[in-house]
Amino acid sequence: MASTITIQATVNWEAAFLEQQPVLVNGLEPALSSAQLVLSTILGPPFAWPWNRGIVNYTSSNQDYTAALSQFGFLEGGNVQASTTGSKPWAIAVKHYIETDSSGARPTHASPYIDDGTGNITFRLIPSPEQSYSVTLAYQKKPPMIYSLAQTWAPVPDEKSYICQWGHLALMSLIGNDARFNEYNQKFVTALLSSQGGLSELERNLFLGNWLRAAAQLQATGLNVQERSRAREV
Repeated sequence: MASTITIQATVNWEAAFLEQQPVLVNGLEPALSSAQLVLSTILGPPFAWPWNRGIVNYTSSNQDYTAALSQFGFLEGGNVQASTTGSKPWAIAVKHYIETDSSGARPTHASPYIDDGTGNITFRLIPSPEQSYSVTLAYQKKPPMIYSLAQTWAPVPDEKSYICQWGHLALMSLIGNDARFNEYNQKFVTALLSSQGGLSELERNLFLGNWLRAAAQLQATGLNVQERSRAREV
């Protein structure tokens, strides 16, 4: 899926909604950091997308396995299958932390146990396998860093870029103290949640709480930037 819509194009699009209010008050800010916040929110848990998914496969009888995954974001789930002929795969659940185990049994849980900071992820199973298993793990890739308004919303494809645009417009209106923030924010939240099926009520509530807290912090930062800018003009 192609991603061709740049963040600059989004800034140009939202100018009319904001009545030409500038969103580049301090260099590229706050537009640039706001874009990063929107992208990180869309690509972070609990949201999972087929165009942002990676798969790691391995066969091992050890509890730990290290894979080179520089784009690893978070583990979604997976399945395990015994290497013996005729065995059937079964699903395993995700745990955030798994201790060392020597019980020797059929694994039921997996964890991204260690990220060494250089692109290597160590996965751990529990119980520790008593034989060789074929393991398939699905993960979501981490959001890329945004350094320029010339970058696109990748990996978000163009057909989903409206989610990014509503989210960015909501933040820009919030920073500008625009009374239409609630309207734009509702469009973003609705667009994002309607694109995700199967979220629990708890996951939805956690997202909403985290998003509103992040927006409030950005609003305070944006107002400080505007105040400093006006002070320099006096």
